[in-house]
Amino acid sequence: MDLARTVSLVQHALLLALSVAAPALLASALVGLVIGLLAAPLRLGDPALTAVPRLVVVAGVVTLSAAWGAGALSQFARYVWASIPAWVA
Repeated sequence: MDLARTVSLVQHALLLALSVAAPALLASALVGLVIGLLAAPLRLGDPALTAVPRLVVVAGVVTLSAAWGAGALSQFARYVWASIPAWVA
């Protein structure tokens, strides 16, 4: 396997990992921001106040995007598996 193919494969894998994780990360950040903006003026400092809604929203987003993420990862795995003979030769 030459260097260009290796770099391309790693780049594709990293972009895939980022795109699969992005919905949950963005949802977590958005919920944290909203809860923080609501809790600050009310002077609420309970850590569970931000953790529980974040956990619920992230679990929902992961559940909704699981089929898409699994499909993308499966497609990438099939590509890698089918490309092995070309890389070895």
